[in-house]
Amino acid sequence: MLTKDHLTKIQSSILIEGEPGSGKSYLAKWIHKNSTRAEKNFIQVNISSIHKSLFESEIFGHKKGSFTGAHIDKEGFCSKVKRGTLFIDEIGELNLEQQKILLTLIEERIYYPVGSNEKREFYGTFIFATNKNLVSEVTKGTFREDLYHRLRAFSYKTERFSETRDKRFIILEEFEKAKVKHNKNELVLSFDIKKFLNNYDFPGNYRELVQIMDYCTFIADTQVELNHLPSWTKRNEEPKLATDNYYEALEIFESLFLKKMLKKYQGRINYTAEMVKISKVTLISKIKKYGINIQEFKMINI
Repeated sequence: MLTKDHLTKIQSSILIEGEPGSGKSYLAKWIHKNSTRAEKNFIQVNISSIHKSLFESEIFGHKKGSFTGAHIDKEGFCSKVKRGTLFIDEIGELNLEQQKILLTLIEERIYYPVGSNEKREFYGTFIFATNKNLVSEVTKGTFREDLYHRLRAFSYKTERFSETRDKRFIILEEFEKAKVKHNKNELVLSFDIKKFLNNYDFPGNYRELVQIMDYCTFIADTQVELNHLPSWTKRNEEPKLATDNYYEALEIFESLFLKKMLKKYQGRINYTAEMVKISKVTLISKIKKYGINIQEFKMINI
């Protein structure tokens, strides 16, 4: 079985799969930091933030005048990373043409800046991440089978943050980062807050931990207490069924279940529908039926 320690020794491409917010970016940085490339560049590229028309320019760079708006030569990520790690996040968002370009880069490790015939070699190491089920995407025809087969050799699935064995260590690590960010080096965590965080199920995964630490550190003065927690983390009491009617009880359960799933997947309708195995149309209909406000489940991406 492939472990995290194995990942630090791999010199070819690595694929990290996992739910949104489950720490894929954290793991990619950890792999780089604990590999032989630790002192070299680490560059993170979020595919969803790159316009498809600029994909090649951002990845490979371009020559001045190669297209409208190319006023100067541009160095791409492949060149900037040198012999370090190029982390490409959300690879599942690439279209088929972009996937073809990427497959060629992975296999041949050469590229050409846009508008140039000069062949350049890629010396870095790739780490890719996705929250999509790539096997399902291959079946649907939205992800190239040959690219998937190329990536799956060294694939690793992240755990839910609440299930990780390193949970306590990571909580303290993120607290230290937040203290530095807010210049509160003397701040400490109370016993109660440590107990709460160690038992909290983190429906927003690792991303939610980062948010909680950032919020609490900003609010607290000398010690972080339970009352410094953001409102969405408050524990809800077990709901009491106010009916003996079987069908009414089913509706209550369905409403609670959908709220829990929407919270877990940060209000993302398409992804939630896919994970709970119902259609998007059905989910939207039930959200309206039960008056669910999905905005309260949407969390800022970090």
